[in-house]
Amino acid sequence: MAGDTLFARLPGHIRARDAAEGYPLRALLAVAEAEFDTLYGDIATLYDDWFIETCEEWVVPYLGDLLGARRLNPAGGDGFSLRAYVANTLSYRRAKGTAAVIEQLARDVTFYPARVVEFWALLIQSQHVNHVRAGNAQSVDIRAADRAAQVGTPFDPWAHTLEIRPIAGREGRYAIPNIGVSLWRLLAAPLGFAFDDPTDVQGGVTPRAVAAADGRFFLHPAGVDAPLFNRPRGEPEIAHLATEAELPAPLRRFPLRQELVARRAGTADPAGYFGLQPVLQIRLNGATLAPERLFIAHLGEQSGGGWRRPAAQGDVMIDPELGRLSLHPADAALPLEVAYAFGTPGQVGAGPWDRRSAFAAWLTAFAPPDAPLWTASVTRRTGEHTANPDNGGPCLGSLADAIALWNATGNGAGRRGLIVLLDNASYPEALPAVQLAANAGLAIAAAGWPVTLTEAGARRRLPANLAPAARRPYIAADLTTASAGGTLVLDGLMLSGGITVPAGTLASLALHHCTLGATDTGLAAGITVAASAGIASVTVNASVLGPIALAPGVSDLSVSYSIIGEDRTADAGAAVLTNASAIDAAGTDIAVLRSTVFGRITARTADIDGSIIAGRARVARRQAGCVRYSLIPLGSRTASRYRCQPDLALEAVTAALRQASGDPQAQLSDADAAALARTLLPRFTASGYEHPGFAQLHALCPAGIATGGAGRTEMGAFAQLGGPIRLANLRVALGDTLRVGLEAGLFTVT
Repeated sequence: MAGDTLFARLPGHIRARDAAEGYPLRALLAVAEAEFDTLYGDIATLYDDWFIETCEEWVVPYLGDLLGARRLNPAGGDGFSLRAYVANTLSYRRAKGTAAVIEQLARDVTFYPARVVEFWALLIQSQHVNHVRAGNAQSVDIRAADRAAQVGTPFDPWAHTLEIRPIAGREGRYAIPNIGVSLWRLLAAPLGFAFDDPTDVQGGVTPRAVAAADGRFFLHPAGVDAPLFNRPRGEPEIAHLATEAELPAPLRRFPLRQELVARRAGTADPAGYFGLQPVLQIRLNGATLAPERLFIAHLGEQSGGGWRRPAAQGDVMIDPELGRLSLHPADAALPLEVAYAFGTPGQVGAGPWDRRSAFAAWLTAFAPPDAPLWTASVTRRTGEHTANPDNGGPCLGSLADAIALWNATGNGAGRRGLIVLLDNASYPEALPAVQLAANAGLAIAAAGWPVTLTEAGARRRLPANLAPAARRPYIAADLTTASAGGTLVLDGLMLSGGITVPAGTLASLALHHCTLGATDTGLAAGITVAASAGIASVTVNASVLGPIALAPGVSDLSVSYSIIGEDRTADAGAAVLTNASAIDAAGTDIAVLRSTVFGRITARTADIDGSIIAGRARVARRQAGCVRYSLIPLGSRTASRYRCQPDLALEAVTAALRQASGDPQAQLSDADAAALARTLLPRFTASGYEHPGFAQLHALCPAGIATGGAGRTEMGAFAQLGGPIRLANLRVALGDTLRVGLEAGLFTVT
């Protein structure tokens, strides 16, 4: 019985008498002890609140106020906290104005990894015998390929001539008072195969072969070129300046090649790229290769066709910049798995991020804990396959088999089922249609699911032990349904195809952290509901997918924190306005929250909030709904708009025109209005889904979009990250840290 501490302190004869009378005294003491535990816990919390390391989050600004720390705006987003900023306030003051402190301040305030460069140290200067600086009077050595490749980066080793343009506008750099703060906005998301991992990862990523038994592979399972990213290590102390190996940057060939050469010679730094946390691992034929068997090379197309190949059997060639791999011809047919990290602006779409809280929220509503749940798991690792539920089963080798098993044994009126993919493998297979009876529901998710040993000695996979993290399986197939009023939920999956509802009805369709239509030619598919089908509601949350086409039988569509479509014709930083259809739902009421839509929207009614619509929106019923803090291109027909672009800019320019002309009826010409609207089109780091910076706002994106969301944050799918607020906080904090006469500029590297 809980709360027996007081009862256990009583003499034995009293406890024995109480037991004989049915434990009334024990129950009374348990009530008193519960109140004591509440009071004791409150006192313990108050004690914890004395220290910045253990205090509750709401206490952090109060402790900062006691230290005189500058008040900063909360940026929001998962895991964002100013705790480190307050904790290091005294350290900032002890070494105020030094590069190391500015770098630490940038990390603590923005949560972005940072590198600080004092540009005065990179100025070419005439030499003086009393102060010789030989490194600042040199020409670029074009034979030093690696150093030449770093020109213009935060690790630029070469001296430069003076620049007189101001650094605050990111225009000039190399001048005596200038300090450059470079920030890496992209995350490095690791995909691995650590078999002793607490989440029970069952296998690594399956690379996409160029052809069967060819020995050439794209590391991305969809068969696209995608650079690999470094898995950053923590910095040892505040006085340390970040190095390239400590930042989530795209991997370069030369540093990796040099380290592998040193490893083969026995002179490598044990804390390097292939140390305790290697940036890349290869499993060939079931065995993890030693780093000495890996060779870095450029694996682009050679003049005679084909890629470079390793000279010896058992060796592997890798191109981290293109994301390619080649095997010796004798190894071409062997099983291959890889572990690496990829770059992403945030946790949108399928990925290895921790989804536990969101997963638990929908799972509880989908299948209450006291309700029976049909379950099955899927992995490529044959040693786990079993049909015995007392031995971790049923565990199957393909998703097609799992869906077929559900159709045969799980589907039934009111029943609920869950299929869990346990690894990061690829599943190139034709899937049977998911059959759903009335009020039945099936969820397909990527998660860890360790086996638990019960008291009876059985090995079972219990729903309470699901760990939705460290997974991104790739399903090379389309998914179709054959439903009579059921529910389908997908979580954490990447599909090459889309979801099609050809006939029948669904009570609901929900996507959480999924990527649909991921092929080697782009986002090819999304959600399609035929005219003969119907769905009560479609929910798309934190997902990336191709176009959505809904027949009039779909009542509601909700899109939140997601990216719909892409624009493969736009260059990096170019203005984007797409004429392709992204959401075709003329008979549906839609709600779009903090999402990025590449293309046109057609709907019956539309509520749009904090979103970027890079195509014209057409809404049939304009008297219903509201559009706020969003980009809605000129020529769109929507419900009433509040603080949207380019409306705000047009209103401001029109007001200025009327004031200047003295004519209260003056209007911009259509040509001038169109020209102004073009200056407010969104600009992205990349508009193709496979690029690490897909849908991330470019540094040249207009301020009306970059800070036009509610609370001065950005519009679009990554608004919850609070990027503009983080940068604004850093500018404020730097004012207390820079020495007199110095000026800082912020540069986003990724």
